[in-house]
Amino acid sequence: MDEAFKSIKSVKNPHVWGNMARMCVKTQRLDVAVICLGNMGHAYGARAVKRIIESNENLDVKTATLAVHLGMLEEAEALYIRSGNYNFLNKLYQDSGQWQKASRGDIAGAIQNYEKSGTHRFEVPRLLFEDWTVLENYVIKSNDKALKRWWAQYMESTGEMEIALQYYDLADDYLSLVRVYCYCEDLEKASEIANKSGDRAACYHLARQYENIDDVEKAKGGSWIDYGTWLYSPHRTRKLEAARTFENADKPSYDKAVILYEKAGYLGKALDLAIETNQHNVLQYISSNLDESADPELLKRTANFFLQHEQFEKAVDLFAASGQRREALVLCSDYNIKITDDLEQKLTDKLEEKESNNNERISILNHLAEVCYQQGNYHLATKKWTQAGNRLQAMKALLKSGDTEKIIFFANVSREKDIYILAGNYLQTLDWRNDPEIMRNIISFYTKSKAYDNLSWFYSACSEVEIDEYQNYEKALGALNESLKCLDKSNESFNYEERLRELKRVIEALAACKELTKTPDINTAVRSGDIYGFMIEHYSKNRNYKTASTLIDELKNAIPQVNLRYFINVESLRTIDSALGTDYDSSSIQGKKSFFSRKGGRECISILKMSLSAQL
Repeated sequence: MDEAFKSIKSVKNPHVWGNMARMCVKTQRLDVAVICLGNMGHAYGARAVKRIIESNENLDVKTATLAVHLGMLEEAEALYIRSGNYNFLNKLYQDSGQWQKASRGDIAGAIQNYEKSGTHRFEVPRLLFEDWTVLENYVIKSNDKALKRWWAQYMESTGEMEIALQYYDLADDYLSLVRVYCYCEDLEKASEIANKSGDRAACYHLARQYENIDDVEKAKGGSWIDYGTWLYSPHRTRKLEAARTFENADKPSYDKAVILYEKAGYLGKALDLAIETNQHNVLQYISSNLDESADPELLKRTANFFLQHEQFEKAVDLFAASGQRREALVLCSDYNIKITDDLEQKLTDKLEEKESNNNERISILNHLAEVCYQQGNYHLATKKWTQAGNRLQAMKALLKSGDTEKIIFFANVSREKDIYILAGNYLQTLDWRNDPEIMRNIISFYTKSKAYDNLSWFYSACSEVEIDEYQNYEKALGALNESLKCLDKSNESFNYEERLRELKRVIEALAACKELTKTPDINTAVRSGDIYGFMIEHYSKNRNYKTASTLIDELKNAIPQVNLRYFINVESLRTIDSALGTDYDSSSIQGKKSFFSRKGGRECISILKMSLSAQL
């Protein structure tokens, strides 16, 4: 190889260097291969080979990299296989488009090695999860009970109970067999399996099922007789002995001991043992049966235990059950424990009987209402404040709820001035303009509360709406007159006289224009078209387009084939067309010219405006 390299050092032909590089693949002379690639002008390949030389890969992988860049794929495949580096081999298959080879795996070999490593219970189901037939056949042929139990559990989760029972049986999982038969309501079959197997867990589960359906005799008659003994023994001493046995055993069962102490009537001992050994679940079970008749100290200790373990809801329930309402409400406020209907019942049940001091009762109701208000339960807050006699605060809570129907009802029932005013103020925030019923209630509430200043402001708002939105000056004038009547009854005074005078002038001016259009031979003095044009532009500026459109139609009837542009501003016509979808502007171009000149019309309209100004 060295002699061949020396003989071609002076050769410039890249094909010769290429042949030399291929020889380097067979001889694995990578140092010479880099020089050959350089003389070939294969910069990318030379760079890749230099990098792989500097890596920690074995020589076969490095040589395979050279073969890939020379297009020697078969040699590269053989080298990768020989090196055992299947990651590079798979990448070669993908890059060369050999997808069938790339996706092919040695499934049987993988399963065999998983079994040798002891990980087949997890890895084989994962490997075969997409091929159910192969996976099921593997489970059937396997003698591994854990694998059969897994398959049974999966079948149970999909609702295939018959298959699940079959594989639970093969796995000798008697507890699961009894559990599934109980779920399927076949207690006889479950009892047969429990008695035949003698499995304690299965017997225990079956006994609990009989307990749930109140079949005490069958619960005590199973293979696990101990369960019946410590749960259904008629003698408290036996329960107590069983509890002590569970407590003092080499491997204590504190949960069972706590339950037995409680059933034997030793509630204090049960709670102490549960707290001492941190039996959360059992403690929750016992605490659910506690009420106000229990020892307050026991309740307090239990509640503090739940507080220390941040189980605030259970602590609140205990405080409420024991009649310690303030402590419960403080917890609800501090930790945002929702006031449910059940909790509210516990907090207020027998409150009147228990609280001889009426002030204390009112204080608790107010506190409960405040917590409900903070939590956004406005209806319950309203109810509690009402029971406490604080109707004003109850109304404020009801206003936050936005329940208009109940707000109106509550105001009518309460018959208090401040509540009437609050209700009226709230109703003004609604769409009273389009709801006559709301408007009537606003007026009624302000009138009943004798809040004439509020009523005056409301009539003033009505007046502004009539002008701004409807341009109905007559109704606006009527609303202002009502506002003035209210001001006469109020201690406050507002200067509406000037505004009334202005409204009257506008109304009288428009009425005068309307009368002028009906005057016979009016065109001898001023053109009727100019009068119509004056009124139309007025209504257009005030966005009363319907009235303006009506006047345009009257003008067209009064002057057939009239050219509207002679009397009405073009912009006004276009604005009306845009608002109503009419076509007055384009149609006016076809109209005939008026018998008055444009100049004369302008002079006449000026005279008309001066005349109207004199009236105003």
